[in-house]
Amino acid sequence: MSARASATSFAFARSLPRARASTNDDVSTSAPRSVARTVANDPNLWLENWFACVNADAIRVLAKLPVAKTHARTLGCVDEERGVWIPGGRTLGMIASGRGDAEFVRELFNVVGKPHFDLTDDDGRVAMHYAAAKGSVEIVRALVDIGLDADARDDAGATPLVEATTRGNVEVVSYLMDLGADVTVKTGDGIALDGYLAQAAPRFNDLLLRALRMSGPGGCGRLRRGQKTYLRDRARLSAILSSLSVEQLVDLAVDWRASTRDVGRPPEKRKLVDALLATTP
Repeated sequence: MSARASATSFAFARSLPRARASTNDDVSTSAPRSVARTVANDPNLWLENWFACVNADAIRVLAKLPVAKTHARTLGCVDEERGVWIPGGRTLGMIASGRGDAEFVRELFNVVGKPHFDLTDDDGRVAMHYAAAKGSVEIVRALVDIGLDADARDDAGATPLVEATTRGNVEVVSYLMDLGADVTVKTGDGIALDGYLAQAAPRFNDLLLRALRMSGPGGCGRLRRGQKTYLRDRARLSAILSSLSVEQLVDLAVDWRASTRDVGRPPEKRKLVDALLATTP
C-alpha cells in the first residue's frame, strides 16, 4: 500500500499532507536512506508511512527516527469504498497480522517488542484475533511463539478460537485446539464454541465432535442441572448434538460414558441425543 493510498484507510490520515512529490518515496519499498530523508522530521508523514509499511528494513529505520511512535494506533473511520465502519485502535502489529505476513510480524516483534502486540483495539481485540480472522496458521504460530495469549478475549468475550470459527478458518481452529485453547469460553451473548461450530455444520462437524470430547458431558457451554438457564441451555445443547451424524454421536457417547442401552438397533439419533443429555452433571 502506498503512503497516499493509506490516507483513505485511516481517519488520522485525512488531514495529512501528501507525500513529497519531489521525492516520490514510499516506505513500503524505498531504501532506508530515502525513508529517513522523507519522514525524519514530520510526525504526520511518519504515522502515514508506519501504518503503510510492508518492508522489514523500513521498520527498523522508522522505529529509530526522532518522531517515532511505534505503539501508535489508528482512529476509527468509514471505509468509503465498502461503506463499512473500520474500528480504531489498530497497531501495525494488528494490521500485519491481519495481512498474513508472518516474516514481517516476526521482524516487527524484534523491533518493537511484546508490549506492542499486547495492545488492544477499540473492540478489545489483539493481534491474535486478527491472525485468526485472516486464517493464517503461520501468523498464529508466530504470535504464540512470541508469547501471546491464545485465549485472549475481546470486549464481546470472543477468543481467537471463536474468531477463526465464525470466519470458517478450519485450519486455525484445529491448530488452536492442538494448542489446548479453551473450548468452554462463552461470548457475551451466551454462546459457547460448540454453538458456533454447529452453525457451520456439516463442514465443522469433525471439529465440533472434537470440542465436545474435550469439554466432556454438558458440552462446551458447561450445562449443569439446577442452573437458572438449564432448560434453555439444554435445548441449545440438544440442537448442537443433533447437528452431528449418528456415527459421531455413538463415538461421543463412548467418551461421555452415556448409556446406549435404549437407543435402538440401529441407533436412533433422537435417542442418542437424549442419552447424551442424560449425562449432564
